[in-house]
Amino acid sequence: MTYQDVHSAKARLPALAGAALATLLVAGCSSADSTEGAELNGADAQVNVVEMEDLYLVALEEGEPARFLGTLVNQSAFPMDVTLSDADDEVMVTVPADSEFAFAENPTLFESADVTPGTIMTVSIAVGSDDESVEIPVVDGTSEEYRDFAPADPER
Repeated sequence: MTYQDVHSAKARLPALAGAALATLLVAGCSSADSTEGAELNGADAQVNVVEMEDLYLVALEEGEPARFLGTLVNQSAFPMDVTLSDADDEVMVTVPADSEFAFAENPTLFESADVTPGTIMTVSIAVGSDDESVEIPVVDGTSEEYRDFAPADPER
């Protein structure tokens, strides 16, 4: 390798670094309402003594039933009632003491998804007197990954 080859390579390094940075910045851009990355990770939150892990809603389309997926973990020695609600739906589940409640094994539904699958829905989660709004991804129940969890559509 000659002096000119080394010098030429060093001269191109800042340009290559700038191009790589620009690629990373563009790739990192996404809509705040998109579940593109959220499909890999559901919502996590803590309300009172109950931890929410990897929460999703699965729906076929906006206005159709939406099923919860994920897990609620009760970190107390007493059973805890957890209320999940939005503008037009409310469901309550009881998480046993020092135990988990897996939505995959305990189908729990909202009567209707307020948003289109592929976006985020705000759900209020209450445990005792504590209440928190959590942004939960709504995933497409027609996709192969979630098809088994999609609420039944009587017309299909």
